[in-house]
Amino acid sequence: KDMERLFEGIDLARVNTSMTINSTAPFLLAAYLVLAEERGISWTHLRGTVQNDLMKEFVARGTNVFSPTVSLQLSTDIITFTAEHVPQWNPVNVCGYHYMESGARPHEEIGYTFGNALIILDSIRPKMSPERFTQIVERISFFINSGIELIPEICKVRAYSKLWTDLCRNEYGIENVRFRAGCQVRSLGLTSEPPENNIVRIVLEALPVLLSASARVNALQLPGFREAISLPDQMEQRLSLRTQQVLMHETKIANYPDIFEGNPVVAELTKDILAKAKGIALELRSSGYETAISRINTELTQAMIERQERIDIRDDIVVGVNDFLEPVGLSEQLLPPAPTAQNPDFESKRASEVDTWRSHRDPRRWAAARYNLSLALKCKANIMPATLEFVRAGGTVGEGTTLIEG
Repeated sequence: KDMERLFEGIDLARVNTSMTINSTAPFLLAAYLVLAEERGISWTHLRGTVQNDLMKEFVARGTNVFSPTVSLQLSTDIITFTAEHVPQWNPVNVCGYHYMESGARPHEEIGYTFGNALIILDSIRPKMSPERFTQIVERISFFINSGIELIPEICKVRAYSKLWTDLCRNEYGIENVRFRAGCQVRSLGLTSEPPENNIVRIVLEALPVLLSASARVNALQLPGFREAISLPDQMEQRLSLRTQQVLMHETKIANYPDIFEGNPVVAELTKDILAKAKGIALELRSSGYETAISRINTELTQAMIERQERIDIRDDIVVGVNDFLEPVGLSEQLLPPAPTAQNPDFESKRASEVDTWRSHRDPRRWAAARYNLSLALKCKANIMPATLEFVRAGGTVGEGTTLIEG
C-alpha cells in the first residue's frame, strides 16, 4: 500500500528508480514489482537500481540485520532473479564510498570494493549460463568516494576504472567491461566548525572524479556544506546543485581529452594504487564473505584511530579545527538549519494503518505465503519467487524481515 502511495501518478515504465536499500531489499523490490504487475506493466520495461550491498552494512555502517551467510544469499538471490526476469534492472550497486568514510586509504577503498564484488560474482557464477553471467558482470555498478587530496584521488579513480576491466578479463574471461560508477564526495572531512569552509572542500572533492576523461563517474552527488550539523535545507541543496552546474557548464572540463594520459607522476601512483588494491581484492575473495567482513572491520577501526591521532598531534592540518581557527563570519549570518518537524501522532497513525492493512488481507493466503518463504530460506532456494508471493498476500517488510531473522 505504501508503494502505491509513493508512486501514485508516476508511470513505472517511464522512470528510472534508484533504491538505496540493502538488508530489506528483497521486500522493497518485490513490492515495486508487484505494483508494476498490478498496473499491467511488464517487468521487462522496468529500469532502476537496488543497492543490495550488505557487506558495508557490517563494517562501515553498523546497520546489518542478518548473519553474513544469509546476507550473501539474499544479495545473490536478487541478482540472479532480476537477471532472468527484470533484465534492465541493475541488481547490485557495490559501495566503496562507506569504506573511505570509515578511514580507508585509496587502495583499500578499491580493494575492499572489488573483493566484495568478486565474492558476489563467484557465488552466482555456478548458478547460471555463461551468457547470463556475462550480462550480470556488465550490469554491476559501483558507488565510490572522492576526497580532497587531489592527486591520490585522481589516481584512485583511474585505478578503479582500469582494474575492474582487468579483473573481469583475467578472472572471468569477459572483455571490455566498463566501470560504471556514481560518486558522492567525502563527508568525513566536512567540519562543523566553521561549516562555510566546507563549500571550498566540496568543490575540490568533486574535481578528481571529473578531470580524467578516461575515468569519469557517471553520476555525482554533492552534500550540503552544513552536513556535519544537519541534513541540508533548501538553500544548501540549491548551492550543491549550482556547484554541479558551474562545474558542468563553466569549467568546460568535458571539452578536452584525458589531460593526465602519459603524466609520469599520475601513471606511477595509479600503478601503485592498482597493484595494492588488486592484492587486497584477491585476498578478500579467497577468504570468503564472513572472514572478509572481520578483516575489513578491524582495519577500518585502526584507520580511524590513526586518522584522529594525526589530527590531534597536528600532523594533519584541518582548517578551522586544529589551525587557522579565526571564524570566517558567514555562518553567523545564516539562519540555523531548520529543525525536523515533529508530529507526535505520526507513529500511532502509521501503526494503525498497518493494523488495518493486516486485518483486510486473507489470513490463509498470508500464512501459506509466509510458510513458503520460510521453506525457501531453509532449503536455500532463491527467495525472490516466495517473497513476491508473500508481498502479493499482503506481507509487510517487518514481517518478512522478522521471519528471515528468526
